[in-house]
Amino acid sequence: MINLILKLLALTFFTSYIVTSIIYNINISTDIVLYNSILQLLCLIIIFILIKNQKINEFTLADYITYSRLILIIILSSLIFFKSSVMGNYLLNFIILSLFIFLMDWLDGFIARKFNQVSDFGDFFDQEVDNFFLVMLSLSIIIQYDSFHYILIIPSLRYFYIIAQMYLIWMRRDLYKSRRRKLVCGLVVSALIISNIYLLPILLIELLLIISIFILCLSFFKDFVWLYRRRNDEVY
Repeated sequence: MINLILKLLALTFFTSYIVTSIIYNINISTDIVLYNSILQLLCLIIIFILIKNQKINEFTLADYITYSRLILIIILSSLIFFKSSVMGNYLLNFIILSLFIFLMDWLDGFIARKFNQVSDFGDFFDQEVDNFFLVMLSLSIIIQYDSFHYILIIPSLRYFYIIAQMYLIWMRRDLYKSRRRKLVCGLVVSALIISNIYLLPILLIELLLIISIFILCLSFFKDFVWLYRRRNDEVY
């Protein structure tokens, strides 16, 4: 386990140094370094607790990609909260980094399936990182426009689902595999990234956000109905 933590520390330092140097043109303020370091350390502590509880001694390649994505999302958040410190084109940096994180989400899933690295921990880790990305994209829009606070519904839906599972036994059944969920997730992330382009008309952005919330709620509702209809079946 110690070797795994050391590898994650090395990956954290390497990824942070390279990406932040590119974004901030090696002109990184102390506040940004401190912010990234604290958040990365906090995430590493949480991961350490998780892998210790589940007795995981090594990450798969897919897990390392997911972890790298987590580090990039933290850097993206520093880009959002320290916007005035960005040297050069903020919007271009934001879009490129967001799209790269988005593509990495597809990559870790592809590798997990390709090399048979699918696991309960990997699935949980990937979903939490996905939701963290949604939170940052949503906060960026709220900060940028000082409006659209209702879009926090998007990342909150996952935790409403988890809370429901705590109190409703029939909600704990494994869901069927669905391309629809992946498609909806991809569309929602794409809409949030596009909505961060402040050059677009405000009405278009609001329409994108409302449609995103609608299709995501519809997707969750469809899974809820599927589970409810099987509430009397044995949960496995």
